Amino acid sequence: MPRILLIEDEDSARMVLRQMLEGEGHEVIEARHGREALVLYDRIPIDIIITDIFMPAMDGIETIKELGKRKPRPKIIAISGGGSFDPDGMLDMAKHLGARQTLAKPFTSEEISAAIRAVWP
Repeated sequence: MPRILLIEDEDSARMVLRQMLEGEGHEVIEARHGREALVLYDRIPIDIIITDIFMPAMDGIETIKELGKRKPRPKIIAISGGGSFDPDGMLDMAKHLGARQTLAKPFTSEEISAAIRAVWP
C-alpha cells in the first residue's frame, strides 16, 4: 500500500480522511499546510500526496507548483470544497499544474479509493 501525505488544514476533515485512508490499509503522514508538507516530503519517502486547495500559510496551488519541481514528479490528488471560490475552476487549475486526479468535497470513501487506484502505481 502506498504511503500518503495528507495535506488538510481543517482538523476534523483531516481526521476523517486519515481514518478513511488507514481503514484501507494506507500509512498516512499529515500536514496542515503546504509549507509543512514540503518539509515532510523532502524528509520522508512519500508515494501519493492528497492536498486540499484552500489552506493558510501555503495553499494547495502553490504546493502543487513547488512539488512539480521535484524529480520524479510526485503523484498528486487535489481536493477542494471551494470556499467562496469556484471549486471546479481551482481543481482544473490543480490538474493543469500536475495533479493527476481531483475530487470536489464532499466525496465518498469509494471516490477517494478510486482516485488512489488511478494514480498508484
